[in-house]
Amino acid sequence: MGSIKGLLKMVPGFSGLGDLDVPEDELKKIEAIIKSMTKKERLEIDELSHPRRKRLADGSGTAIDDVNRLAKGFKRIKQLLKNMPAKGLAKGMFNMNQMNKFGGKLWR
Repeated sequence: MGSIKGLLKMVPGFSGLGDLDVPEDELKKIEAIIKSMTKKERLEIDELSHPRRKRLADGSGTAIDDVNRLAKGFKRIKQLLKNMPAKGLAKGMFNMNQMNKFGGKLWR
């Protein structure tokens, strides 16, 4: 499929994120954590209890801190998209300045 940068350039509204530098090993951690989740956990990732986060870390071969960072990043993106007008996203007007208000990073 190619790199995440190439993929982001093809998604309407997210072409500005093509310059985002996300190491491939970090993406593999994210993928492993997500694959270790149940469908319900994927829907409610920001509400996971500590025992569930530990189980995800053990099941994915990552640290609990990695699971926590993923949950925190998800929560930031969710909040960013919630505050973004639907028209702006549809027209490809994703603003990197808005992302900076939420810490400026997707993963960390």
